Amino acid sequence: MGPDWADDYNFPAPGPATGPTAPPPAPSAEPALPTEHPPVMMAAAAMAPPSSSGSRARAGLIILMTALGTGVGAALGGVNGAGAGFLFTGAARNLYRAQSGLGSDDGSESAKSLTLGLLGVALGGYLVYRCFAKKKPRNSDAD
Repeated sequence: MGPDWADDYNFPAPGPATGPTAPPPAPSAEPALPTEHPPVMMAAAAMAPPSSSGSRARAGLIILMTALGTGVGAALGGVNGAGAGFLFTGAARNLYRAQSGLGSDDGSESAKSLTLGLLGVALGGYLVYRCFAKKKPRNSDAD
């Protein structure tokens, strides 16, 4: 038989052959040709339907809102503001997803969304703090 490592599927070793072993039948000289052509749309019917336009619209809206939040943040606070805008829009989406999934049977997805949303709010808030702390001049009264 071969080496033990060659048996990937752990098939049992074949036992001794019982009964007469006849050679397989020879193929016919000419294969049978189909007499009719299959319908043209047969393959198209087997394909999965395209995704709904509602999910595409939501994805496009999320992309636009993220770009808007990042742009407004960049205009108001520079790089830190852009990061804060990006994080706040992501956090808003995650918090919305968490509250809409609270009544479902699987609460783990809501918990993940809630955790990521709160983390996004915290990091975005820190970046906003950094924006205002950088702009505010420090009072250095050296008496």
